Amino acid sequence: MVARELLDPDGSLWHWIAADLHFYRTKHKMTLDQLGEVMSLKKAAVSNLEAARPGFRLQQRQAEALDALWGLNGHFSRLLRYAHRMHSPEWFRDFTELEKHSNKIKLYEVALVPGLLQTEGYARTLLSSGPVVNVDRAVSARLTRQAILPSDNPPALWVLLNQSALEQPVGGPEIMRGQLQHLLDCTQRHNTIIRVVPRSIGAHMGLDGAFSIIYTKKTRAAYMDAIGGGRLSDDPAVVDEHELCFDRIGADALSRESTRQMITKQIEAMS
Repeated sequence: MVARELLDPDGSLWHWIAADLHFYRTKHKMTLDQLGEVMSLKKAAVSNLEAARPGFRLQQRQAEALDALWGLNGHFSRLLRYAHRMHSPEWFRDFTELEKHSNKIKLYEVALVPGLLQTEGYARTLLSSGPVVNVDRAVSARLTRQAILPSDNPPALWVLLNQSALEQPVGGPEIMRGQLQHLLDCTQRHNTIIRVVPRSIGAHMGLDGAFSIIYTKKTRAAYMDAIGGGRLSDDPAVVDEHELCFDRIGADALSRESTRQMITKQIEAMS
């Protein structure tokens, strides 16, 4: 979580929104409770917004209420529009924070096995090929994320994998066989559904890029990958769009059993 003292308004529009919210509230000598009444929020929620804590984002109606309250000529509404359009590395940090509290996760991947299902060897090969400075730390962080899956109350995990993800050679044959075997083992988990989208279906809307949808008791959000960062949105329209996309891609995916057969054949082909 980000304490208000650690906010970086120059580096993040969400931090700018948080800093300005605190600035205008204190300038007008309003308490958290008083501002909460204006925004239809509890005191704690206003405090979380001022600290830019993961899972707490200013909403359009709240931005409009703030602009009207303080006569800001659309200041917060304008910041909010730009913040939603940004691609930023901090989005992934917020996504992983939501991931810890999720009860359901939907993942679609085009060319790679998703991080929650990667073996150490596969993850290390991927991270070593990029600009990661401390590979050991990055691998450890990725594997730590996976702890939510074998927990006592794991989230339901629905995964759609483009066939390319099974065939993209990451590392040597031993690493790929280990990764594919791990995927096969994961298909036996009660909370995990993995289905492959076969190349034979041709062009489909999923070729535009990978995305994730995460659900908690309080919210749902969509995360879209991007080079140098990503974008996380809890806008209901954006999440609805990605849920529809997931369902349409899934309509062309193989069954769970056919997926296991394809993974098994791929393992055998590498032996």
